[in-house]
Formats: sequence, structure tokens, C-alpha cells
Amino acid sequence: MAVLVSKVRKGNTILHEGTPCKVMEYKHYTPGKGPAHIQTRLRNLITGSSFEHRFRPNDSVERAVLEQRDMEYLYS
Repeated sequence: MAVLVSKVRKGNTILHEGTPCKVMEYKHYTPGKGPAHIQTRLRNLITGSSFEHRFRPNDSVERAVLEQRDMEYLYS
């Protein structure tokens, strides 16, 4: 499901370049000169690496649908 980047918030999971990434930080900048942009810090859920990416407010991204389960360890 495509959604505008301006609707994404911290903690959401999106698909960035085909890989699922969790939004760690989200900042909307409106500088005095030039267009506004959204600065995000993303964590790749496959490799665990984090990186920063800058979006334009009218860009759209895909929301990643993840299944979460409660797990229990069987050893002490």
C-alpha cells in the first residue's frame, strides 16, 4: 500500500528500494531558502545497518506488512 512520506512516523516499517526498513527518526525541515524536505534515519531489518535518507514531502513509499509473534524460550 503506497502512502505519502509525510504520513510516515517514527516506528513505522516501510519498503525502501525493495528492502524492509524501520523508521528510527523522522524530521520535517522547512529551510528559509529552498524546498522543504523530510530527513529520516532508517534501519534495514535484514542486515541491521542504519542509514539516513532524505525525501521530498510529496514522495510516496510502500508500507511493509510484517507479522509479529510472541515467542517463548524453552531453555533457562
